[in-house]
Amino acid sequence: MKDSSEIILSPEHRKKLEKLESSKTELASLISERDHLENTVRKNLEALYVTKIGINEYDQFKIECEVARLKRKIELFQKMINHGEKFDAAKIDNQLDEEYKKWERQMSDMLDDIERSKKRLGSLMSKEDSIELHNTYRFLVKKLHPDVVTRQTEKSKMLWNRTIEAYERNDLEELKALKLLVDDIKEPDETTAASSIDRNIESVKEKVFSLMEYIKKIKSEFPFTIEDSITDEKWVTDKNASIFKKIEALKDKKAKMEAIIDELILKNMEAPDSDAVN
Repeated sequence: MKDSSEIILSPEHRKKLEKLESSKTELASLISERDHLENTVRKNLEALYVTKIGINEYDQFKIECEVARLKRKIELFQKMINHGEKFDAAKIDNQLDEEYKKWERQMSDMLDDIERSKKRLGSLMSKEDSIELHNTYRFLVKKLHPDVVTRQTEKSKMLWNRTIEAYERNDLEELKALKLLVDDIKEPDETTAASSIDRNIESVKEKVFSLMEYIKKIKSEFPFTIEDSITDEKWVTDKNASIFKKIEALKDKKAKMEAIIDELILKNMEAPDSDAVN
């Protein structure tokens, strides 16, 4: 029996194999592009936005919460006065603490995001290392990704899992080590029936189309839509100027509400039934 390496392929069969190989190469490239966009570009853009603009949006959100709390406090004070109930400021503050817990959690999450973003931007890879990481990952995708290599061995599955873990933590050295291990993996035998190759080509083409549509979609969404703007100092300055303007308006509103609360407390203290005041 002849070894498969000795099988003579017809020109048509060889052409189909070349087309399949080309399609797989395109698929591997798109997979690595998608993962690069989601694992690196998206996170870097989000971090830039948070440190340049989001930090001011946090200040705006914080004072918005303070204004909302004061508005609610006035409502509760007025309700007590209208119903002739005992005026208990501490009780109202406790109620507001409970009502606004979700806003406190959201503010805490925003602060955590700011710190994570600063840390990320402070430890970015060099451009050269980033390119090498992306290229090495693309090579491993072509050799190991289950959408590209349908007939995986236990070894290739294990190596792919390690690849994912290393890529998610931007571990270039681990990816380079995995590339050396992958070099020992024998290429799958693609000298199958022409009909089977045709099905494989169609399957890969469908995956290629799906990925192209997905990449197009995410590029039309935040934060990819600000990729050019976030490095434009004028755009950033104008964006922050708008936020600062809103913050100043909210500060004025907050001061007026605090004055209303002081007036309500004072009026209640001056009421004939002074025992109503706690």
